[in-house]
Amino acid sequence: MVLDSTTEVPSSPQDTQQASFLLALEEISHLVAQTQTPAATLSKVVELIQGRFGTDVCSVYLLTPDRQNLVLAGSQGLRPECIGTLRMGLNEGLAGLVAQELKPVSVSNAFQHPRFKYFPNAGEDPYQSFLGLPLFDRGVLQGVIVVQTVEPRTFTADELSMLSTVSGQLGPLVNTVRAMAQYVSPANDRLWALANNLWWSWDAETISIFRDLDQQRWRELDHNPLALLAECSLESLSGRITQNVLHTRIQNACHRQEDYLKSNKTWGSRFAGVLRARPVAYFSAEFGLHESIPIYSGGLGVLA
Repeated sequence: MVLDSTTEVPSSPQDTQQASFLLALEEISHLVAQTQTPAATLSKVVELIQGRFGTDVCSVYLLTPDRQNLVLAGSQGLRPECIGTLRMGLNEGLAGLVAQELKPVSVSNAFQHPRFKYFPNAGEDPYQSFLGLPLFDRGVLQGVIVVQTVEPRTFTADELSMLSTVSGQLGPLVNTVRAMAQYVSPANDRLWALANNLWWSWDAETISIFRDLDQQRWRELDHNPLALLAECSLESLSGRITQNVLHTRIQNACHRQEDYLKSNKTWGSRFAGVLRARPVAYFSAEFGLHESIPIYSGGLGVLA
């Protein structure tokens, strides 16, 4: 058959998919550039990906401030009421496996995978296949993107490559959403993160935050932030945070704590760097003995 310039060549499914993928990249770039809230942008992006990639579900899970859990932040396909409330540890579920291993996980039948975790209220009963990829911003994990289908499906290398390219665009957006304390990183979660690290005890501003929550109970509980937070309901704690305008102060305290934990300018780094591989607890008496006994035993040996 001879083809002239007016003859239309039928496009293959692969060509159609590639065209849809390129259009998705352009549309995502346009959405990210728009002046709307990051949370609203994320919601539109997951809807776009679900449609362009021909899946039944597209969801984005964000890493919590303590980097121990994932929370559902946006989904097209799962129940809307689960957004912001569905949580899993990094050691739970297939999405947690993606975050743990920092690499894509593709499963044609998720229910048969040993790491599958069933969330009865999520509405994911019909979906069998699973493809999840980590979301990074400047090399740091920010969350996980997941697509699912009703029919068992083995995702191709091309599909994986395409979604990897898309996930690269989403990393900075997801990082911005994570920074929004009122969205997936509520101030009360940040307070617990601060209270669970003894760093607060030598940061005067963090001490003042706990004190301002309830000055009388702070004194009665002997300045114990864990005890103070434990006796507050989520509703009352959120009310006190809003009433005392603590959101920004809490967020800044968390940033200072993160900078401190990442810093190499510490006594341990200078004088006990060998312990970095096996860190010891703050104020550890055993650590003092461990360092002192060799000196004492050496002296006794000389005397003997």
